[in-house]
Amino acid sequence: MRDDPVLSECRAMLTRGSRVFARAATLLPARERAGVTLLYAWARYVDDLIDDQDHGHARIGPAPSASPAERLSSLREATGEAIAGRVDLPAPIQAIGRVVRDHGVPAAEPFVFLDGMAMDVEGRRYRALPELEVYCFHVAGVLAQMACRVVGPVDAESLDAVAEYGTAFQLTNIARDVMADASMGRVYLPLALLEEAGVPPDAVSDPEQRAPVAAIVATLLDRADLLYRGRQGRFASLPFRAAWAVLAGRAMYADLARRVRRLGPRAWDARVSVPAAARMTAVGRGLLHALTR
Repeated sequence: MRDDPVLSECRAMLTRGSRVFARAATLLPARERAGVTLLYAWARYVDDLIDDQDHGHARIGPAPSASPAERLSSLREATGEAIAGRVDLPAPIQAIGRVVRDHGVPAAEPFVFLDGMAMDVEGRRYRALPELEVYCFHVAGVLAQMACRVVGPVDAESLDAVAEYGTAFQLTNIARDVMADASMGRVYLPLALLEEAGVPPDAVSDPEQRAPVAAIVATLLDRADLLYRGRQGRFASLPFRAAWAVLAGRAMYADLARRVRRLGPRAWDARVSVPAAARMTAVGRGLLHALTR
């Protein structure tokens, strides 16, 4: 695998794009680590291309000529071709074909993720928290399920559990990035909660609304916390190192959620992240939970 240019490019994307995911992936055996690296790179590439970003951040350079809807349509077509075995495609697109073919991931699941991207392209907003959780499953829960299949064997209970974790991860990401998203015109906070707090949807990024927005974010983090806690003893079917990686990732994201909550209205003065020492602590917590599942 050292001379595999597709995997090498995808590894670089993982290292640059997500310190939490990259740290959890190191706990896996080589074959499974490669699989989740390929999966991450495809999802990162799709998200960046739709949003015209670079690893989740503003991209420098001219805007693409194609609209987001046109880019999504091209991604659907290319993903299908990669799954069918075409190799003259960008490395992150080739990656999803390998994940499906080499790890028994159902070919329909990548398209569930792309359906979540369509929700963003449409500019969809969500009336209540359950509707937001449907979106979170499409853009994160199904990715967690695919990753779980890569590190399997896996049973239905484990798939349900990692889908809940993925949903919680996305709720945490929304909480952390609420101001950055609002600056792009994306408001994920449930409209009913905004109305109750007296915050117009298009005023989420207004500094004067920081306190009520922080209270709404706390509601999202309450829900994420329930999801983080609800399946701690599960994953009996997963190999030990796979369970360790899943539970370490859960611990890291739970730590991120606590940091956002603790900062309150100051949570968006700078992008909140989990320091290296805290990530190592989360690895230890994941080990303990994996040993006692």
